[in-house]
Amino acid sequence: MTNAEEQVRLSHIQAQQMEILGGEISYRSMMELSKVSIKAFNTFIKMVQEATIDPSSAQMVQAIVPQFVFEIAGILGDNTSVMSAATDPLRSVDERIQFLNIISDQIIDQMLAQLVDLDGKPVKVKKSLVDGIDTCRNVILQASLALSWNSQKDLINALVEIGVLLAIHNAEIGSKNISDEANRSSTEASSDTDVAEESSVITSRIIEQLTNIQSELVEHPVLQEDLSNSRVSSQVRGELWDNIFSQETMLPVVRILAKEATVHLHERRYMKNISWFISIAAFYTNESLVVVTSAVPLTIQQRARIQSIWTEKIGFKVQLSELVDPRVMGGVRVQHGQEIVDSTVVSQLQKLGQYFNVNKT
Repeated sequence: MTNAEEQVRLSHIQAQQMEILGGEISYRSMMELSKVSIKAFNTFIKMVQEATIDPSSAQMVQAIVPQFVFEIAGILGDNTSVMSAATDPLRSVDERIQFLNIISDQIIDQMLAQLVDLDGKPVKVKKSLVDGIDTCRNVILQASLALSWNSQKDLINALVEIGVLLAIHNAEIGSKNISDEANRSSTEASSDTDVAEESSVITSRIIEQLTNIQSELVEHPVLQEDLSNSRVSSQVRGELWDNIFSQETMLPVVRILAKEATVHLHERRYMKNISWFISIAAFYTNESLVVVTSAVPLTIQQRARIQSIWTEKIGFKVQLSELVDPRVMGGVRVQHGQEIVDSTVVSQLQKLGQYFNVNKT
């Protein structure tokens, strides 16, 4: 991808994020934080691989890093005094990192204590890997607190994005490692790139499963409200999520992301957080997100035609997120960033109603 194409892609991503988040994120800082975080995470992944633990346990150990990032973002978002201390310009970055480490040490200890293998036995994590988690944590916090952000909320959003990117990256690495294990060949963690070079099957499945969750909730506004209810504790919302969704067919990373969307709302509704996570997943694949809403699932031919039209329109490959909503009655609604093309039956009926109302007067 040329620099010009990359700038166009980033401008589309900015538009999508502004639509979802209701404000602009500091993209120069975000790109730098992504690069630094992925590099540090890859170093940790390589340490885990060299520790010769089984792939499933390795995935769980590695998943501590993105989950820690989510928890830090949650702590900063929920506690104004912690946020003030963490962003205090009168303190050095090292002092602020030390302050956050004191708060987060217990969180990491709890995550390590909760690790169990497929047989339900505790996973014993070597001290070298615990030290690796601490190093990765410090690198991410160092970059987060040293970079410039538009606001404190901007910093929180950036940390959540990093958590999602690292969770997806971990799933990608795990998929490759399991495949390599089956083929009796070895592999190392991917190079210090900030995003995957090509569209990934795993990431596409993540997008598909997250979109399916949205489709399941479309006709259940009460459940949407309950999952978005900031008046109850994050624990209550998390337990509700566990009770609502069948997790047997979900990818582990989807379980993490879909539950995170309600545990830490960050002043957004649950469905909005899911949409945000889907857009981040599309960014990971070097593609731009196009959301298609229809009354019934698209056919293979319809999906291919929409992808072709919007790829040509935008100038680079798109990732489709297909939302099934029977309320639109027919037709499709296509959204890319703030651009919307709506040919649904319900939209046409609304326009027709507006026409008759205008002509009555």
